Amino acid sequence: MRIDHVLVSAGWCGDGPRRFHLPGSDHVGVTVSIGPCAGR
Repeated sequence: MRIDHVLVSAGWCGDGPRRFHLPGSDHVGVTVSIGPCAGR
């Protein structure tokens, strides 16, 4: 089940998402590069 997310405001986009193990947690860590969307 995918319940962990990265939320950004309108006009911002993410690239290169990765998941990683968080020892002692029932969640998955997520990381992503965030910046203005191209073409805006």
